[in-house]
Parts: sequence; C-alpha cells; structure tokens
Amino acid sequence: MGFHFLSNDWFQEVKRLREDAGDLGVPEDLMKLTINIRVTGGPDGEKKLHLKGGTIYQGKADLAATNITITYDLARKVLLENDLSAVMKGMATRKVKVKGDLTKMMALQNITSNESVQSLMGKVLEMTD
Repeated sequence: MGFHFLSNDWFQEVKRLREDAGDLGVPEDLMKLTINIRVTGGPDGEKKLHLKGGTIYQGKADLAATNITITYDLARKVLLENDLSAVMKGMATRKVKVKGDLTKMMALQNITSNESVQSLMGKVLEMTD
C-alpha cells in the first residue's frame, strides 16, 4: 500500500526514506538552498512544504529565498517525476507563480541530476499513490 501524495503519512515516509539514504552528496551551496512551495487544488486542500538540501519537508520554512505556488498536478510532475520542464510550462500558463529569486529555483536542476537524489526520489515515487 502506498501513501497519498502530500498526506501526513507521506511526509513521514519521505522523512524515513531520506534518513535511510544517508549522505546524498549534494553540494554545500545547494544544501543551504531553501524554497517554500504552496500546493493548491489538491484533493486535501492547500498544502505547504519546503525543499532544503535536496529533501522535501512538511510546512513552510523561515527565510526561504524563493516562494512557489503550484497546482497539485504540476507538483506531482515536478516533485515525483522530476519533470522540471513542467515548471516552465506552468509559469507560461500561470499554474506556477514564483516570488523571490528565480535563479535559486533553477539551481534545483543540479540537485535532481545527482544519482543519490534520483535514487531517493525513485523510492518516493514508488511509495506514492
């Protein structure tokens, strides 16, 4: 049985998988990168999360350089399928709104190309309904 995307149980399982993965080898400058994400239009209403150091955390972080509002469907594509092109398409159709430093968001490409992060995200995708 999988976990419903962005549910409390899903976040707990992501945390467990991340802890089990150990050092992901994310460069130091990207480890410090924090991006807040507000997901709208999901089956359980609005959800807030943040990315920090190649990891997804529940809730909003203080002092994030970038804040993104994204639809639930696009969040699935980006966070689970690593489809970063969906962000650019979403911005063009106003399904993605970015406040703050856009270059910080683009730096995520460097994290997602990391083999350890890709392996972790593959496990997250497998356990997600």
